[in-house]
Amino acid sequence: MRKPISVKPFVDRFLTFILSIVVIMSLLLSGMIWAGTPFHMSSNRLGFFTTPNYGHTSPTNVVFQPQSIYYWTGDNQLYRVGSNPSLNTMVMNVLGNVQILPGHFRPSASYPQFLLRGSYVRLNFGNSILTNAMMGMLFAAIPNKLPPVLDGSLYLSTRDHHAILSYQTTKKRIYSADLLVPKGFATSLHRPSFAIPYVQIPLAHGMISLPYTAITMKLEERSIVKPKVVHLLNAYFSDPSLVQTKTFLHGVKWYTDGFHSVIERQSPYGEQITYQSPSGYVSHLPVNEADAINTAVNFVNDHGGFTGQVSLRIISSFQQATPITVSLQQVIDGWPVFGSFSRQLVTIQNNAVISMQTPLSYMGSIIDEQTVTILSGTSFLHHLTNKQLDQVTSIAIGYGTKLTNFGTLQLIPVYQVMYGSNHVVYYDARNGEVFNYVLM
Repeated sequence: MRKPISVKPFVDRFLTFILSIVVIMSLLLSGMIWAGTPFHMSSNRLGFFTTPNYGHTSPTNVVFQPQSIYYWTGDNQLYRVGSNPSLNTMVMNVLGNVQILPGHFRPSASYPQFLLRGSYVRLNFGNSILTNAMMGMLFAAIPNKLPPVLDGSLYLSTRDHHAILSYQTTKKRIYSADLLVPKGFATSLHRPSFAIPYVQIPLAHGMISLPYTAITMKLEERSIVKPKVVHLLNAYFSDPSLVQTKTFLHGVKWYTDGFHSVIERQSPYGEQITYQSPSGYVSHLPVNEADAINTAVNFVNDHGGFTGQVSLRIISSFQQATPITVSLQQVIDGWPVFGSFSRQLVTIQNNAVISMQTPLSYMGSIIDEQTVTILSGTSFLHHLTNKQLDQVTSIAIGYGTKLTNFGTLQLIPVYQVMYGSNHVVYYDARNGEVFNYVLM
């Protein structure tokens, strides 16, 4: 007589299979929660890695733009245009259609004649060294292994019915190239009516460009806005309900979900926050500057957004398998806002953000505004006669920030003077007196 077939082994196997599926799903869900990385999932919370909680998004080609544009005319007159959004966007769109064909870059011992005698446009990207990868963000086609640009300055000319690009390399050589340009290229580079007359002044460490005459700038008073804690948690953590908070001395607060963390510290202008992620230290994938800029901008867009117009201030020198730090600086009316209150530092490794330092509080609406006159370049230099003028390496104009007794922020025009390689002093641009309120 045959024994009856037992179904228990089949039931046990089926239950084991179901249990395995449950365990795997549990592990996947735990990973999604603790990783703090944006996933495409539905959520009832607004601003969950989809739209900024208190800022606005900004495309990379708006952040990576010339900090200023200089026009040198054929009759030896110099003009400057600051970081004007509409003008910069137009120039960047034009550059995006310019082609530099392989083999057309040629080294030479000196600048071409149009830089010595003639008219040209200088695109100043700040003190950043423009590498081959960054040049690739500007032009449609560039040769491989192009030597990096020394001071972030590109020179363009449209003389003789064609365009020429020139720059100085980090090895002090001159590179030039003929450009294949679109129709209307020359017209797009015409000096606008709102350009400011400038003059080049020789100093011990080189030529410095400053206003030729006294110019006007705004003197503003603005409110200071501090986002609520819920906005902070929504911006940096995938599930705020998992976040734990600890408070330390001097008002330091630490938020963490067990993986990512945000540290909040007090400063004279409000809270500064530091985001930290443990990722990026296991392996060392190659990262170039263009990837780092895109990663930094996308990260800010997804984590609170930008609270004003910003531009790339500087990017750390690239070395293989080391983090790259991208510094973003706020700009108002084409002038940079100096100090940490308007600066974001984003550090990237392995194509991922491992830390970001940024102010939590930010400039709000304008409370009061007036127009003031600042000193011309030569008038300002008279105030530096007894202040080691021979040690000056650079001078820039922008806004300093000063906290009022009413908890508001004043934006005051200042001259930023660099002595040597790292000593910076700010001067009130209205009278040349030392301005001590910029927080570095």
